[in-house]
Amino acid sequence: MEYISVGETIADSEIEKYSEIPYQALRNGIYKVENPSGTFKCPFCQDNSNQSCGSGTLLQHASGVANGSAEQKSKQKALHLALARYLKVDLGFESAETSAPPVPEPKTVSLSRILEESDKLQKASYDAETQKMQHIAQEYDTRITQMLEKINHELETKKMQLDRYDLDLSKDSVYTEHVQQKLQEEEQNAKRINLLYMASMELKKAHVNVLRLTEEQKKEKEELLKKYLQLEVKHKLQLEAEELKGKIEVMKCLGDDDTDMHQRKMEEMTEELNLKIGVLNHLEVSTETSSYSEKGLEAKQKFQDMQLKIEELSQLTGQLQEIILLIDADHAAMMTQMVGMNGVLNDKIEAINHLEDLTAILATNLKQSKDELQDARTASIIGLLDTMPDNHNNIGVKGMGEIDVKAFIKECKKRYTEDAAITKAGMICSHWQENEVINAEDKKLKELKVQWGDEVYQAVTMALQELNCYNPSGRCAVNELWNYREGRKATLKEVTNFVFQNLKTLQKRQILN
Repeated sequence: MEYISVGETIADSEIEKYSEIPYQALRNGIYKVENPSGTFKCPFCQDNSNQSCGSGTLLQHASGVANGSAEQKSKQKALHLALARYLKVDLGFESAETSAPPVPEPKTVSLSRILEESDKLQKASYDAETQKMQHIAQEYDTRITQMLEKINHELETKKMQLDRYDLDLSKDSVYTEHVQQKLQEEEQNAKRINLLYMASMELKKAHVNVLRLTEEQKKEKEELLKKYLQLEVKHKLQLEAEELKGKIEVMKCLGDDDTDMHQRKMEEMTEELNLKIGVLNHLEVSTETSSYSEKGLEAKQKFQDMQLKIEELSQLTGQLQEIILLIDADHAAMMTQMVGMNGVLNDKIEAINHLEDLTAILATNLKQSKDELQDARTASIIGLLDTMPDNHNNIGVKGMGEIDVKAFIKECKKRYTEDAAITKAGMICSHWQENEVINAEDKKLKELKVQWGDEVYQAVTMALQELNCYNPSGRCAVNELWNYREGRKATLKEVTNFVFQNLKTLQKRQILN
């Protein structure tokens, strides 16, 4: 692209044609019209009044020069016509005055008047921007303060709730031990009840056996009595049979066999003897009587043993009934207590769930607040670097991990010339800035302390410690808001107060000027 040379002349009819060249240069960013502070400047004029002004004032200036008198150079008209076109078309600005008259000829314009108007416009724009910044900063500070107070209050409440919960858990642990002891006692009682239940079942079986044995003994006694009566009858018959046998023998000895009467009597007596004699039956009855007597003695002994067992089981049954009554009473009390404990436990579980939910919400709010605070600190760092880069105030921005070159310059000035000292200090500082590990026993650090003094040694070790603390992975310096008076990180409240104080000071200076 060709540009208009300094000595080149342009005809009035070609002004619009040649304005296309600087217009494209403005669009491509070759000429800058905006200052870093937010004001605007004319890139084609050397006049100080047009190097820091508002957008409307600059548009008025460009339009005035472009439409100026014939005595003005065509080159300046073309340049300012391109500037006016760029401000209107590309930046969308309008003139400060809708019917602005053409710029007076330089010969008739008072320089003091131009400067005065420029100062007024600049002051009005600065005051408006200052008030706007104050309002935004005040609202932001109030919102951050309220948010921090709310979070602190919620955290304190949460801490108190957790303390109460820990105390309740301690009480519950003691209460749980008591419940476990009760459960162990109940288990032992259950075992005793089981044993007593088995004893009661044995008692029932014993009662059944006693009844059965009693019935059997009764039958045996009846049978024995019947056999005894039969034995008495047979014994009597046996005696009678012996008596008849003796009589028969006597009659045989007398020898009266021939008589019919005697013979008939002998037959009768023999027949009677045959009927009454039952030696074999007598022997069987004797045997049976003996066996029945032995069985009767055994049954009697069993009956006596069974009566003893019945008495023991009766005593156990009484004890069982007493224990059952005691256990029923304890069980009822324990069940009532367990119901109450279950209610308390459910309440505790519900409270724990509520606290867990509250903790999650608070953690989310805390993370969000930390993110907002970090964003605010980042914005504050950028703002302070733009407006106050020298860091000669109590509050400023410090590069955490950057070695303070002032200590090196101070020592180098004692040994070299001023220019050489600055160069040497920069070289040494850059060399130590690349170190990553701090070791108090490092030989190089010891040599640095001996060669350059304790102040330089402290500056290097402090920078390396800050680097390891703030950015151990990236190994590069990190900007941080810093309170230089107290040597620590600055809070947002301190930064806000510092900005307000500086704004008030600037306002007072502006009013005085």
